[in-house]
Amino acid sequence: MKHPSLNAKTIAQDLKIMGISSGDGVFVHAAMGAIGHVTGGAHSVVDALLSTVGPRGLIGMPAFCADACFPSQADRAEVSDVDIKDFKRSVSGFDLLRTSAAGMGIIAKTFRTWPGAIRRWGICWIAPA
Repeated sequence: MKHPSLNAKTIAQDLKIMGISSGDGVFVHAAMGAIGHVTGGAHSVVDALLSTVGPRGLIGMPAFCADACFPSQADRAEVSDVDIKDFKRSVSGFDLLRTSAAGMGIIAKTFRTWPGAIRRWGICWIAPA
């Protein structure tokens, strides 16, 4: 079965069918692989979201990066003090302008660098001025 081609217009239509409308606030954590092929890629997804909520709406997406802090999967009880100090020296910590959003996906990365996007520690958003 051939799947229909998705683009900003068809995604916006689907978002409206889901109940999202002008002025709404939505938090989005999506994967291009789950959406399928989209003509225009992540830019089309962001365009669709912005056009659906309109200029009075709010869109938020994750923008954190696990590389900027001590790994959550590490058991500090099993790591020596020397290793912890070495790790802390090698990780620069969170830098608003330089820290990537590694692991959040291309949609979040595209959104994070979109004109008007605001980023704080682990979240990025576009909202009315």
